Amino acid sequence: MRSFKKFLSPDCRGSSVGCTSLMSPGDTPATTEVRSRSSLPFRRFHWLFGAVAGAFLLAGALAPRADADVLVYFNFEGNTFTSVPAPGPGGLYPFLQNQTILNSPTDPFPPGGLLLTPLVGTILNELIPDVPTTNTALELRGNTNVTGTLNCFLFGVNTAGDVQASLSFALASLGNGSQFTQMEVRYSTNGGANFTVTPEGLVTITQDTLYHLYTFDISGAANTANALIEVCFTGSTTNNANNHTYLDNLQINAIVPEPATVIGGVLGVVGLCWHQRRRLIRSLLPSGGCRTKAGRWRRT
Repeated sequence: MRSFKKFLSPDCRGSSVGCTSLMSPGDTPATTEVRSRSSLPFRRFHWLFGAVAGAFLLAGALAPRADADVLVYFNFEGNTFTSVPAPGPGGLYPFLQNQTILNSPTDPFPPGGLLLTPLVGTILNELIPDVPTTNTALELRGNTNVTGTLNCFLFGVNTAGDVQASLSFALASLGNGSQFTQMEVRYSTNGGANFTVTPEGLVTITQDTLYHLYTFDISGAANTANALIEVCFTGSTTNNANNHTYLDNLQINAIVPEPATVIGGVLGVVGLCWHQRRRLIRSLLPSGGCRTKAGRWRRT
């Protein structure tokens, strides 16, 4: 005569032997029941922790990739205060905007204090493959009233759709010590009614006659169609002919998330969760401490 034996799950549900194996010397059935009910959910949910960890790892791997675009580039070649238009050097910069440097209406440079001087520029912070033709730089001079005032120039930029932005330029200072000593960058998102100083605040200028790279975080002006950027200098007490502050290769770089990568990351996480859906559903179903679990049958 044939008989059938049912294979039960190894987690003790539906098997008195499995439940008895959970008992320790001195335990009663009641304490064993409490132990089995308190420990089993963790055994049932161990896969969930792995799935969540996998989701986070996948999200990190597929995190939205951000592309950096150059929005504004002043190289001052051609004796002009106007920025280099798109597509830029080598045709590699399609997002370059046409902007013009102007003397500040509220804190201007004195007459003759905002100049274009050839043969004093640098390749530091230059866009590749830009090639200088006149090696011109923006020359900045202070006042003659023996008091350190603020002298600024400004220009506009469209950062709509950008999440971060930065301003950078190369700067060299040389003279008898009465030239500019400090600088700061401000931005306005309301047409110039108010300006906000960047997190760097007032930055000390290195006065060793060499060009140095300075970078400022202007992310507060990101995602603004008509932002204004103001670059200010202070500390100059004379306009001595031997005092020179040269600024060259000014750039604004902005970061734009790539939509396709954002979608890919979301779909990846959703796909992982969908793959684990059956386990998730089973884990949410009610279960008892030692209730019989349906299994498969075999002949003996």
